[in-house]
Amino acid sequence: MPHPESTEREGVVIGGASLWMVDGKEQAEKDAAWEFMKYLQTPKVQAEWHVGTGYFAINPAAYEEQVVLDAYKEMPQLQVTVEQLQSTKSSFATQGAIMDMIPEGRRIVETALETVYNGGDVDEAYQNTVEQLNQAIKNANAARGE
Repeated sequence: MPHPESTEREGVVIGGASLWMVDGKEQAEKDAAWEFMKYLQTPKVQAEWHVGTGYFAINPAAYEEQVVLDAYKEMPQLQVTVEQLQSTKSSFATQGAIMDMIPEGRRIVETALETVYNGGDVDEAYQNTVEQLNQAIKNANAARGE
């Protein structure tokens, strides 16, 4: 994933609706950005965001806003994923991946994609990726004594 050359790569964000404040700005700009972020998380704005994009509202009160209730009547499919998330019980199966080799795996896949995008053989890149991922999993399991 692209990143500024002046910073160290720290990974990617899962999801698609993150807000970030950057370092190195004047205090007035940081204060204004913080006020804007607080505004964006209000129930009204989150409700409009949810209805307009399909993303989950980060403020649970947004789901009680009239715009959401009306949208659910018109588009009941919008409510399905929200209900699924809200009814999810925490368990090993729902807590996400617990593989300590995921960052290495992403690097392996990124390298394979770059190889293909730069004219490399697709089948060869695929086979190399499979072998490298299997070895990374084997090494991770060995480190845990499995």
